[in-house]
Amino acid sequence: MALCSAAFLLFICLTSDFAMASQPVQPSSSVSSATAAAGGTLARRGLRVLVVDDAEDACEGLALLLQIEGFQVEATLDGPTAVECATHFAPHIVLLDLAMPRMSGYDVARRLRGHPSTRDALIIALTGLSEFDDIARSRAAGFNHHQVKPVDVDTLLSLIDHHFATHPSQCSGRQ
Repeated sequence: MALCSAAFLLFICLTSDFAMASQPVQPSSSVSSATAAAGGTLARRGLRVLVVDDAEDACEGLALLLQIEGFQVEATLDGPTAVECATHFAPHIVLLDLAMPRMSGYDVARRLRGHPSTRDALIIALTGLSEFDDIARSRAAGFNHHQVKPVDVDTLLSLIDHHFATHPSQCSGRQ
């Protein structure tokens, strides 16, 4: 008789209604240590983040995680909507996929850099595009950083915390 084993992978999707109805979620210990090093979740309160990704589950999941971490978050699924949202929301941070229908992340970044309310925003590419030319194109379009998916959340939070620790004027003067 041969021995058999099985492994199961379970994904649980939380909707925003469930998350609001449940007990407050505490950040993981590794995220908490990154948060503590940067002055805690309180340092993130008031920072506005725009998440833009045509993969709806990824977009919603990242938005929820950032809300748990203390950010004010808006999420959109395409470039034109992101540009429109950004002009009113005035995000401090834009997390932007590059390969999207209707308008590429490169074009979105260029438009955001040209608008007074988003000119100084921290813009980070979150993408599956990892070639040298992709990174060079993101820099030329106005991105501050280029992160390849799957993105490590602790690394992303550390990157954000470091940026605002070294550029405090970019978070204090924005309405």
